[in-house]
Amino acid sequence: MSTFPASLQRPALLEFAAALCSRDNALKREECGDWAIAGRAGHIFAYAPGRYQIFVMGWSTKGWNVAKQALAFARLCNDGEDQGGFFLDRLPTKAEATAIRHWLGIPKKRTVSADELARLRSQGFAKAA
Repeated sequence: MSTFPASLQRPALLEFAAALCSRDNALKREECGDWAIAGRAGHIFAYAPGRYQIFVMGWSTKGWNVAKQALAFARLCNDGEDQGGFFLDRLPTKAEATAIRHWLGIPKKRTVSADELARLRSQGFAKAA
């Protein structure tokens, strides 16, 4: 059972997702009821206000070792053979967000200019952004 209620997890992860510039659909509710930012190679949980747990998986041993170096700004909490976890007690910087998105396989939100948005809407994409 989580000690950080799901009602507080979602707002915390929305803030983290904004710092990551991740797609809106990356934020999902797990089967247990907890919220997570999910990628193809890991996920992020909020475990306390302003504190996040990052899990990396799905890489080879060599890939995991490179990921550990790339995510060295976070505190390593679980070092497996080809996967592991980190704690981060703040929101990531832009460079850190890029590394997190890469190593967890979290898709980046598409950014479009006003001209491009107008062009997309004229083609029938009502909510493109």
